[in-house]
Amino acid sequence: MSNLKKWLFSLFVLCLLVSLAPASFAEGTSPSPEAAAKELEFPLAFDRATGDKVSTIAADGQGTIIAVSNSPYLNVTHNNGNKWISRKLPSSDINNVFYVKGRYFLSVYHVNSYHSTIVNYTSADGDKWTPFTLESSNGKATTIRNVQFLNGQYVLTGSQADDISPIYTSSNGVNWKEAGLLPVEVHYLTWNGNIYSAYCGEYEFLSRQAMTLSRNQFLTDASDNRYAELVLYTSTHLISWTLQSGTVKKDLSYKFSVNDVPQTSYNFKLEGYTPDGVITLYDERNTYTSKNGITFAIQKTPSAVVNPFGRSPIYKKGNTYYTFVRYWYSPGVVYSKVGISADRVKWTMTDLGKTVPNDMYVIQAGRWFIGYGYDSRIMVSENGLTWKKIR
Repeated sequence: MSNLKKWLFSLFVLCLLVSLAPASFAEGTSPSPEAAAKELEFPLAFDRATGDKVSTIAADGQGTIIAVSNSPYLNVTHNNGNKWISRKLPSSDINNVFYVKGRYFLSVYHVNSYHSTIVNYTSADGDKWTPFTLESSNGKATTIRNVQFLNGQYVLTGSQADDISPIYTSSNGVNWKEAGLLPVEVHYLTWNGNIYSAYCGEYEFLSRQAMTLSRNQFLTDASDNRYAELVLYTSTHLISWTLQSGTVKKDLSYKFSVNDVPQTSYNFKLEGYTPDGVITLYDERNTYTSKNGITFAIQKTPSAVVNPFGRSPIYKKGNTYYTFVRYWYSPGVVYSKVGISADRVKWTMTDLGKTVPNDMYVIQAGRWFIGYGYDSRIMVSENGLTWKKIR
């Protein structure tokens, strides 16, 4: 009888242990990282949009627009601005939002030495957010500089206080693994089917005499003998990187230096629309193209869309191309023109004047153009010419 009692007691203990074990343990599997991540909703602040200045905007082209404002609030609409909800962000440092391949990302823009760790967030719908941190092999706090979808995966360019840039990859945009580390500030990457290229700004320098140019050195502005050299790294797998251009040279007169150390500018931006197989960059005066992701050629941008206050990337909608050019109007006032073209060579320019925000920046989301500027307005347009205020 005593043996029976011992057997029953052992059976009871075993059943109790199984009932208390996690489901994944009972099934003989490990909990996935995705399941371990906990979603959260930021606290509701207003059942409407706030009226403060917008820092950044992201949109999915299906009606959801997210605007981060300075207070800091997360302003969200799911119907192109017909109704907004504002949520209070956990930190005033959060001022950057991205949308990439079905996911939104929130981050701080600047990293300071006092940061021990930085919490970033990602979301599939703009309502529920998953916090995550970026672990770096050098142990330093890392925020998001850029997120892209390249070669079938999410690729995140990190930013650290001393301008070091870790590169991360993810299959789902939630769980990230460091692939490599670059010793400079990287602004964005491209993938041409064979190699990744990392764009790290450019060194500007002056020369009174004509000079023989080496790889990725350009005469960017003949009116003041201004030259630039692209700082470019390449990699086949994101792990180890090769510097292709941008070494500091003793015989050049650099435009910007700190303690006699040349500093890079950030004038070369990634074009919005590019022909298949051609990587295209642009600045306020020129276009730079490459097929191999290593050597770029320069050509002048059509004069109609050239302005020292800059322009948007060139966007394509149907068979038509659009770009939005900013121009100085009066002290503190920067107006916009829309350029429309069938071939990216001949442009028809239309002045938008006071109908759009001051110093307007424009993104494309699906069939919509979304503009925001120094005031609190957000506006949308389907044709680039007529704009509707939605905030």
